[in-house]
Amino acid sequence: KYLKFESKNYRVTVEVNEQVITKTENILKENVILKEKGEKEKQTPVQAYRVAIMGRLSEMGILKWTIEKDASSSYEIVNEELARELLKQ
Repeated sequence: KYLKFESKNYRVTVEVNEQVITKTENILKENVILKEKGEKEKQTPVQAYRVAIMGRLSEMGILKWTIEKDASSSYEIVNEELARELLKQ
């Protein structure tokens, strides 16, 4: 809601609306139809970003990310010092 309605940076607001919010709304509508057909649902942009970020953090050795067979996932921070440094940014 913040980025959609209250951002003072118009360019950022437009980009977020186009690249994330509008795409997410469309994918969620499409996923309802796909689910009814028993087909695999599509990832929303936020879900895709999450997977990419978690993957990079895992590759960097900052966390251990485990994906289960049912697609649920869990993580454990393995390098607390580096994690704290990243949070300072």
